[in-house]
Amino acid sequence: MLTRKTTICILSALLLLAACAPGNQNRLLKEGKAPLSAKQIFQLVSGNTLHLESIDFNARVHFQANGRMSAKTRLNSKDTGAWDINNDKQLCLKFKSLYYGDQKCYGLVESTKDTYIFFTTNGARAYSATRISGDPDKLAVADNKAGKTYLRETLAGGKPAAETGDTAAAPTSSPSAATMPQQIASPAVSPEEARHTLVEMAKNCPNCNLAGADLKGADLITANLAGANLAGADLSHANLRRANLAGANLAGAIMINSNMPGANLAGCNMSNADLTGANLIKANFTGAMTEGIQLQNAHLEGVTGLTK
Repeated sequence: MLTRKTTICILSALLLLAACAPGNQNRLLKEGKAPLSAKQIFQLVSGNTLHLESIDFNARVHFQANGRMSAKTRLNSKDTGAWDINNDKQLCLKFKSLYYGDQKCYGLVESTKDTYIFFTTNGARAYSATRISGDPDKLAVADNKAGKTYLRETLAGGKPAAETGDTAAAPTSSPSAATMPQQIASPAVSPEEARHTLVEMAKNCPNCNLAGADLKGADLITANLAGANLAGADLSHANLRRANLAGANLAGAIMINSNMPGANLAGCNMSNADLTGANLIKANFTGAMTEGIQLQNAHLEGVTGLTK
């Protein structure tokens, strides 16, 4: 049995080793490494397996070409989910159970041949990954998501890079509502799938055009919607706790009984927005336009910058 002192020493050693490893993306970029493009990520993972390792995660994940994925951890527990590649050239993973079912997106940088580093959006190292050809662990599962449109399908179809935004000169941005209808309005996609796609997108969609979007009851805790156009959107009963809505257009938005404690509403256009019964405890309204805003029965304890 390990003593407390031994355990502390082991943990300290692990932390020291982690600190010595390439800890952030900027370090690798300075060494001449380049983030993988969307096409390169597709070619890396589609039909293959990645062995992902971090301090608290050790599993083999198989990526099927149809967008399904399955994982087996070092302790032989299994999970399934879906993968895709977003317009920011990130590999997005969403398991049923692992990480509480939250979607996680990562940029990839090749470290050595067949070895890659996963980085979070802010450049912090998340995983080391080793590529394994094919599916040696026979982890593939049946596809039950037929009809869903993936960016990876565009990549698989061999369309020119300019059509996928996969060029060095092309700007990277989150999908906007201008392109969203073409992506989710296919007859093969159920209303439930379309709504799920919309809500997932809204969790990290700065400057997106979501005017009039139906986001009733959506779980958008800590969502990044800075600068987004949400004019006339329905956010009734949505959970926007600590969400970043700085500079967003919420004119005429319906936010009845929305949960927004700690939300950043600085510089927002809140004209004629209906926040009846909303929880706005410690929300920041600094510089917001509030003409015609409705705040009946709203919880305003600790609110800053509200001039109405």
